[in-house]
Amino acid sequence: MEGKTFNIFKPKQPRLAVGHECTPISNAERICGSPRDVLDVTRHYERFEYDFDLQEELGIYELRYPACWDKVLVAPYRYDFENIAPIMESMRRRGFIPTIDLCHHKVPKKIENGFANPEFPNHLLDFALAFQAAFPFVERYTIINEPAVTALFHSDECGLWAQYKWTDVFLNMAEAISIVSRALKKRNPRIRFFQPEPIDHDAVTENADEEVLAHVKFLREHGRFGMDNLLRGKIDEAHPFFERLVERGATAERVLWFQTNPAETYQKDLDFYVHCFKVWFRNRRGQMTHKINPNPPSLSAVIADYKSHLPDVQMSIGETNVRGTVRDRITFFKWVLEQCAASGIERVSWWGLTDAVLWGNGNLTRFWRTQKADPVGIYTLNDDAKHGSLWTRQSNEFSEIVKAYGNGLISIEDIPAYEFSGELKTVLNGYAKNHMKHWQNRKKVYVQAT
Repeated sequence: MEGKTFNIFKPKQPRLAVGHECTPISNAERICGSPRDVLDVTRHYERFEYDFDLQEELGIYELRYPACWDKVLVAPYRYDFENIAPIMESMRRRGFIPTIDLCHHKVPKKIENGFANPEFPNHLLDFALAFQAAFPFVERYTIINEPAVTALFHSDECGLWAQYKWTDVFLNMAEAISIVSRALKKRNPRIRFFQPEPIDHDAVTENADEEVLAHVKFLREHGRFGMDNLLRGKIDEAHPFFERLVERGATAERVLWFQTNPAETYQKDLDFYVHCFKVWFRNRRGQMTHKINPNPPSLSAVIADYKSHLPDVQMSIGETNVRGTVRDRITFFKWVLEQCAASGIERVSWWGLTDAVLWGNGNLTRFWRTQKADPVGIYTLNDDAKHGSLWTRQSNEFSEIVKAYGNGLISIEDIPAYEFSGELKTVLNGYAKNHMKHWQNRKKVYVQAT
């Protein structure tokens, strides 16, 4: 040990996980002739063994993965797991530790009215128990991915994917999470639950009016934590979120049901993207809206805020990526790891293993029409004349850095940082001037990207 110095105050380096983007694509039947999700379009289901090989090479054994409810559902309450069994067996054989998404953003079309169906909690419960019986080695679950955001997207308050009554969708999801978590835990006490939701920070412009200020105050103090507090049985008649639910049509009895029927304990997966930093204002039409905050706080400060509101909940980064060049991804990766190490976050999950197909507005977009992938992955997707579009997984500078970090060959300090471009500029330009002096002292920083 002589001659070797250890810094006992150095933050612990977060370990890595990886996600597989699997959102069902709304207009795939019209464009492709059959239902598709993002993993279909990126041809993962055809190449899952190869993708898992790539994941192993990265030294990453934890992953988020879909239960493929829409693919295995034959009819309500009837399932055929034959097609996904080889995928699950590959995970088991490799020693992977999957967190299975039982319901990722959308309900199979065979279940009428989706999240708004009064029987939705029972449908999801039945599927969860059937999946667990089929694959008992799985001991980590996400019951519904980003339920608060998903409820908004399926509600009359947003209408991105559907226009059901918001409280119906919100409370159906919460009830499903509660009953499914308790049923799975009863069957296997070792099962753990992970609850993803975006880690938002809401600010206002200097000229914001009283209504905008009140809206953001509610979001920061209660709105971001409404689903958590409901699931944990923390909402009573005096709680501001109780008032919000009842004002929008929920019955007091249904809201208060969670006080005696809370969900099982879960880990909070914070999903972080540049659009999570919002600044609210009133546009020229007089509408309240928001844009990306060009001068955001540090990610570590926002994590600290979440921890102050949910002090007894363990947290990790469940999703993160940035859309842009390979070197933008490297720089963002370094920054997120630094912020998480400073915050005591032990796991960071990059979303996803490969580039994806952007599902903006829930539909196949220009990335599909132009046969180009959404540039967010660890590995780059390229066209291949022999096999068709989005087939070739290509290594790059980012994947090599992730591989070195995942296998313990380098630390955060060894990861280079480059001049910001594209989406990365929107969130780091303003922040870097005041908070990244330590980067500017390194020769590696602000190397012109190629």
